[in-house]
Amino acid sequence: MTAQAAEGAAYHHAAGATRLPAGRPWDVVAIPRPLGEAVLHTLEALFSYERPPAVVDDPVHSRAYFITEPGQGGIWGEDIWTLDAGSWLTFSHSPSARPLPVADLRRALHLAYPAFRWRTAGIPPQQLNPGGIL
Repeated sequence: MTAQAAEGAAYHHAAGATRLPAGRPWDVVAIPRPLGEAVLHTLEALFSYERPPAVVDDPVHSRAYFITEPGQGGIWGEDIWTLDAGSWLTFSHSPSARPLPVADLRRALHLAYPAFRWRTAGIPPQQLNPGGIL
């Protein structure tokens, strides 16, 4: 850990944040924040959960972190990856939501990705292959 990272970790801890490990009790899938918002809306439209899925919003780095079942490591696609074991995710509070089933997240990504790319890159959805993200 660099001195700057250690200083940031100390700041988060002093501010009352909780740091939790990734890759053990759950995996964390990092998604660009605008796509993460579209995925979250898609999840809400598709599925009915007793408790909402655990998602950490990071406006500073423009990322959304979805907490999923463990064992899903690796790169999922362009700018979508999991945090490896040994990585830590800082929460403003301990998450009370449950880890998201990976099949649900993959389905929501598959459905939300074409419209997201159309908005961000100007590519019509019918010219996109969302299979490349999963």
